[in-house]
Amino acid sequence: MRICCDIKVLRIATVLMFSFGLWSSLYAQGFGTIVGTVTDPSAAAVPSASVTITDEATLTVRHAETNADGYYVFSSIQPASYTVTVSAASFASSVRTHVVVEVDKNVT
Repeated sequence: MRICCDIKVLRIATVLMFSFGLWSSLYAQGFGTIVGTVTDPSAAAVPSASVTITDEATLTVRHAETNADGYYVFSSIQPASYTVTVSAASFASSVRTHVVVEVDKNVT
């Protein structure tokens, strides 16, 4: 009797692990990324620039700051159309609208 119960428990555990693995792999798919480098007119990197993306449909906002090389990244974002706004001290702000993010794609 004990072996029979252990086999049932093992089968249930296997089904649960498989289901969780399938669900987590499906959940991880379906997002996109916006990456870029902020530079000045002479092509020098602009560190500590503020970068904001706004989902044009839901108005959801996310913020990032550029690193020492002027690089920024927004990962795991929903596919949608975004407005990207960049601002930095001593520079005029830059706005780019209709930046379309697709599933499993990087937009630069």
